[in-house]
Amino acid sequence: MEMLRSRFREYASISDTPFCEELTLLTFGKLIDESGLLREESSSEDPDRVGKLTFRELRQAFAGSQGEASEDGSGDNDHMLRMDFPEYIEALLRISVLRFESKQLTLITKVKFILDAVSTAIPRVPVSRPGSRGLTKITHLLLT
Repeated sequence: MEMLRSRFREYASISDTPFCEELTLLTFGKLIDESGLLREESSSEDPDRVGKLTFRELRQAFAGSQGEASEDGSGDNDHMLRMDFPEYIEALLRISVLRFESKQLTLITKVKFILDAVSTAIPRVPVSRPGSRGLTKITHLLLT
């Protein structure tokens, strides 16, 4: 669990938002991309694409892990743009199911694979590098 928290904090610190203990869709996408779990929609001939997430599935996992809005509609809509640590854990579980949707593997095997991949993710752009947050590629891919 400590490895997951460490990776969460590392990627949360990349964000330009003042919420250092939360991931945005962009920083979560960067983590998943750098874990080797994401593929581009256009890479249909890539043999490595089998079993990798699409950007749509990534967005679904992010949105599906968000807490419920308040019933009276007065909830914090900004919260839906950020992910706290428990939501991050839920999103990783959702990804483990999405990634191996058609495979006959136990849930434990699916989750272990995702956790192993996330544990190897290393931000390609150092956090301390001024003026660059390494989000250009993932921003373009997630928002198009």
